[in-house]
Amino acid sequence: MTTDTHAHDLRMVRAVDGLDLALEPLQGLWSVEQYLTLSKQTNHLIEFTDGVIEVLPMPTRAHQRLVALLYELFVALIRPRGGEVLFAPLRVQVRPGKFREPDLLLVLDIDDPRAQPDYWLGADLVVEVVSRRSSAARHQRKTARLCRSADP
Repeated sequence: MTTDTHAHDLRMVRAVDGLDLALEPLQGLWSVEQYLTLSKQTNHLIEFTDGVIEVLPMPTRAHQRLVALLYELFVALIRPRGGEVLFAPLRVQVRPGKFREPDLLLVLDIDDPRAQPDYWLGADLVVEVVSRRSSAARHQRKTARLCRSADP
């Protein structure tokens, strides 16, 4: 199953059985359960806020290289101290009705109860690498959303 996001035409297409579903009319109506099901059935990163899904752009090679470098550095620092570092795709619920897929997630204790099997309920640190191709406005919105959702 794929999710086509070209020209703002949000569609789900499954070639095997000819499924072609327009998702735009459903914006604002998605439930958490529907979002979680959809995000398990696609190869795209999808974020969710109060019934609205956002399909994220595929990362570039440069983006992935930077994420890999940061991952290796955090693993070298955190793993020997009993923590865990993971990378996208892994959802984190930042509040009820809101899920993000940051590039890296870190907990200082590998047994942290927030680190659930299907999605995390929080983290000690999340990292979002913003590429040059991301608009400044998108970067500012994403940073603000992550900061507002952080634990005090």
